[in-house]
Amino acid sequence: GSFDPLGWPSVTDYRNWLIEAIDGLNIEAFHLFGHHTGTHLATEIAASLTDRTRSLMLNGVAYLTANEREQFREMVADAVLPDADGRYLSETWQVAEAGAYPTWVSVAALSFIVALVPITIFWGRTISPWIIPGIMIALLGFGFARRVPVYESFVDGARDGFSVAVRIIPYLVAILVAVAMLRSSGTLEVFISLVGPVTGKVGLPAEALPMALLRPLSGSGAYAILASIISDPAIGPDSYVGFLVSTLQGSTETTFYVLAVYFGAVQVRRFRHGLAAGLTADAAGIAGAVVICLLLFAP
Repeated sequence: GSFDPLGWPSVTDYRNWLIEAIDGLNIEAFHLFGHHTGTHLATEIAASLTDRTRSLMLNGVAYLTANEREQFREMVADAVLPDADGRYLSETWQVAEAGAYPTWVSVAALSFIVALVPITIFWGRTISPWIIPGIMIALLGFGFARRVPVYESFVDGARDGFSVAVRIIPYLVAILVAVAMLRSSGTLEVFISLVGPVTGKVGLPAEALPMALLRPLSGSGAYAILASIISDPAIGPDSYVGFLVSTLQGSTETTFYVLAVYFGAVQVRRFRHGLAAGLTADAAGIAGAVVICLLLFAP
């Protein structure tokens, strides 16, 4: 082809080729961003062109100790050189298949999940207190069996979780304030008074409409509405409205909350199809909840 290097290229080779591309494009100064393997290439370029590198940003740096590097090598298969007839593709697949879990492990896991359905139906009250402790013991046991430093991994995860929590606090405050303003302004009540009579004819009464509207915005706000409806003596948990709001709680998601908080935490400003997909799923969950409750609990 137009570019056919000899042998197996090294990081230095890739660095030199990228520098040739930068020079060929007549780029005098630049900002570098490297992700995963690209962090090594970006660092090499920055070290070689210090006078032209304005900044260096690295994400996912594999900064390993000598022991960790040896453990990583044991998990990585030897590189397979490409050939003209494509035989290397089947060889790569065979290498990947050899390192995967045996088929019986997948079958056993799926069988266990399917078996949980009748077990929870007949002995749910007996085993429910042991589910969480059982999961914790299973995870710890699996970690010890795979020789994973469980405590150290937990500490690293807790540290990362704390940093994530700090990053999402501004977005969390913003969405909670917006929801509080919506509820306090009376806009929600006005909208329900106009739309409630229409939705009531298709199985979504005005009492349950606030739950359907607020659920995509705030989980805590929706839960407060759920609790108030269930605790209302005039409605109660065993009424059609009580069953409907309980089903809505489990069949919908806090779409705007997730987009605002978690997308904001990673600095994603363009949701693309995320908003449309989330609201479509919420609409399907609301419609499904209404249909099921009409079939099972209609007065």
